[in-house]
Amino acid sequence: MEPLVSAIGRSGNGHCTVNQLLGFFESFLESTDLPEAEDRIPPEWNTAKAQFDRAIDLLGNAEADSWPFYYFNRAICSIELDANFVGEQASDAATRKTIIQDLRTTPTRRRRIR
Repeated sequence: MEPLVSAIGRSGNGHCTVNQLLGFFESFLESTDLPEAEDRIPPEWNTAKAQFDRAIDLLGNAEADSWPFYYFNRAICSIELDANFVGEQASDAATRKTIIQDLRTTPTRRRRIR
């Protein structure tokens, strides 16, 4: 974060202002050549899902609520890996149940990060 702060400076109270950040990101996006869709590396859904499965297993049930985005991202992986979804068909009941269970673990309201 410090290189970003150095690039845009600080306000009088030592913090970056929203306008400074917006200006920086607007300039960055205008000057950066973003890869075209065909040049992007496709996500490795199987690998990502396996990593989320492992992370969730290591957490255990006691800490499930502390890391809800692991479940959310695992649900995304499961959706992308579902052949029925890719084929624009309805998912089977077992797949739907697994995805819904992961989504129910994610927060339903915005939590304040401390």
